Amino acid sequence: MLEEFLLAHPQDAFARYGLAVECASQGDSQAAISNFETRLSRTDDARRALTTGIDVARKTGDQHASSEMEAALAQLRQS
Repeated sequence: MLEEFLLAHPQDAFARYGLAVECASQGDSQAAISNFETRLSRTDDARRALTTGIDVARKTGDQHASSEMEAALAQLRQS
């Protein structure tokens, strides 16, 4: 549903972020990274967004989301 919305509204940063988070939660790290980078157009900002997401996931006890975002962050650091 977010993908369809983004086709119609490609500049919607909130929807892009939502799609990136959803991709990360589904284990699709590459798509998550791509959507974070597309949304932000800056790798440093994508890293900060993932770091913040990891902190929030840890605080809420969502280990799965945390580990997915950690994997995405590790891949982003390799780029």
